[in-house]
Amino acid sequence: MSGEKGNSNIRVGGGLRLARLVLLAATVFPVATAVAQPSTHLAPYVLFAQDSIRIRSALIKDGDVGVNDGLLYTRGAVAASQSDFVGGATHLDSTTDCEDLFTNVLVGGASRCPQASGSVPRPVVANVPQGCSFPSPFPACDPSRPVLVDHNQTIDLPLGPSGTPGIYGDLVVQGGGSGPAVLKLAPGEYHFCSVRVGRNGSVLFRGPTTVDVTGQVRMSNATDIGPDSSLGAAAPPPGAIKWYVQGTQVRYSRKGNIGGYVCAPTARMSIGSSVVLKGQYVARSIRLKRSTVTYTVPIPGVCGDTVVSPGEQCERNADCGAGICVDCSCQSATTTTTTTASSSTTTTTVPPECDDDADCNHGSVDGAFVCEDGHCVPACDEDSDCIQGSPQGAFVCDDGHCVPPCDADSDCNQDSTSGAFVCVDGHCVPGGSSTTSTTTTTTSTSTSSHSSTTSTNTTTTSTSLAGCRSDDDCPVGRCVDGVCTPECEDNADCNVGSPTGALVCVDGRCQGGEVCDDCTDNDGDGLVDFEDPDCCSQAAGVRFEMQPKKGRFRQVAPQVARLLLKGALARSGLGTMIDPPSQQISVQIRNQSGEVLCARIPAGKFRKTKKGFRYARKKSPLPVELGRNLDGVRVKVSKNGQVRFRVKGRKAQLTTPAEGTLEVTVGFLKSTGRASQNVCSHGVRLFRGGKKSGALRFP
Repeated sequence: MSGEKGNSNIRVGGGLRLARLVLLAATVFPVATAVAQPSTHLAPYVLFAQDSIRIRSALIKDGDVGVNDGLLYTRGAVAASQSDFVGGATHLDSTTDCEDLFTNVLVGGASRCPQASGSVPRPVVANVPQGCSFPSPFPACDPSRPVLVDHNQTIDLPLGPSGTPGIYGDLVVQGGGSGPAVLKLAPGEYHFCSVRVGRNGSVLFRGPTTVDVTGQVRMSNATDIGPDSSLGAAAPPPGAIKWYVQGTQVRYSRKGNIGGYVCAPTARMSIGSSVVLKGQYVARSIRLKRSTVTYTVPIPGVCGDTVVSPGEQCERNADCGAGICVDCSCQSATTTTTTTASSSTTTTTVPPECDDDADCNHGSVDGAFVCEDGHCVPACDEDSDCIQGSPQGAFVCDDGHCVPPCDADSDCNQDSTSGAFVCVDGHCVPGGSSTTSTTTTTTSTSTSSHSSTTSTNTTTTSTSLAGCRSDDDCPVGRCVDGVCTPECEDNADCNVGSPTGALVCVDGRCQGGEVCDDCTDNDGDGLVDFEDPDCCSQAAGVRFEMQPKKGRFRQVAPQVARLLLKGALARSGLGTMIDPPSQQISVQIRNQSGEVLCARIPAGKFRKTKKGFRYARKKSPLPVELGRNLDGVRVKVSKNGQVRFRVKGRKAQLTTPAEGTLEVTVGFLKSTGRASQNVCSHGVRLFRGGKKSGALRFP
């Protein structure tokens, strides 16, 4: 997202990146702008789930939407023009509107939700409970002290003695036709075993409050959960009301008015239609339909969480105008620069001293400031964060710090002093074919509250192409006649005369790419066979969107399970590109941990029938390592061009995966020809646990 959203003092969303370090660094070699990345802090997200988010028609007024490692699914009109969408795998309806989409796998797509370049880290946020300050150990409730607010009652529930936490059992706020009840909570902390609020019931907060719930939270229709509006301007903002839920279910039924910061990292969160949400919501999985969501910042804010909260002046230098941001407070910074052919003079204010990152963020090691050379400086996500205002800045983002990328030639060549790259002005650059000499004389004076230093430096740099004795001495290319020589610039250079197109260009060298029929990740990118674009590329128009209709797993023995998958491989276009009897068919299933199933049916094993093409293990048995004991695979091309499939195995060789997102890929491999002649179908679905132990199902 670009610019500021909502309150002019609050910055949220995708454009809100970690603070930028303003440096003026003279250099000969400009730094290329890095690819934008999604935020790895929870702070900018209004909805964030560990495993999956499914949205069916919604208005999201502010804040990002992210899935830590799983599926982001939208259906219907989703209006979120100021929000970034982040998910490892994403399904978008064409009516989805967002600012930017960050994803590794996209099914469908929307012109008003453009996909940003780059990849999504897995996970996006390293530790979600820690990121939302989830209590550990979790506070205990007292089952012997249940709270019942009866019909038509209004109760102020007290805290413990001297303002200590109020520790109670199950909380029930009655509602319905007999009259709704109202519970009012004082500023402080409450512990409950579970919370249930009936229809039209209310839980109102009179100040900043924390509610810890050991079990489930269930809010019925038309509940009012949030600030006490009768207090007027004195009512707490939603971000000051914090719910921490240890249980496995959080439900907000339709027409509710909900305000708060809710962190339930192990819960399934269900949000009914016509619910108005204000605040921030974190759960294991989230389902939302036809509701309105508005982001509000958590209070108190955490310095370094990238969001300017009430009580903070800044999170980065850009928030301070002409000043600089130090510990989330703006300080004046006077910078004057005089440049001549050989000298420059700079006066600036230096951030406070530190020993480690925690000193810069009030003990928050995940804050946006880091300790660099004894000073608190903003961290970074990308190189561009380090060169704000310096179009030829010499600093790059390395492990969250703005630093020069090299100090010596050995930094550029994995300690190989004979490598072909050299360090010039803090940048690793290729050596030239000729020798050049540059002499730079710099006189600088710096003044701060801590020190005053005047120094004169003279530097002479020689750049030359060093020789090599083996490929190991060359970070790019291969050692040819004692010189590091690149043999390719892109994959196309590697595949002239390579019939399978399996070679790829890596660091100037042609290396074995993905082999499409061995159930192995050959190129180390985490994708196997037809899951890898090297074998089946969406850009080439040979990767079709699968529409799984039904999926079933049930474990019957160790590494043996019943399996059923069926659905549509493509609505149109695929039927004219496949001929199963002459092609090898691959059936692949994977989850976030890796391959669940990779089965291969060689060419010649399918036979044509009246209803399409069929493979049967009884008639064409295969070794287990190939067919994985699949009993049958059917492919049918309908008259309207739709291609349907069914995969069945009574004793398939696999282990039923844990519930969550599964990717299913069916590939068609030609026995001869290039990888570009392959075709495949790919789908992503969320599978849930079945009634029986060891079972998994969709839908």
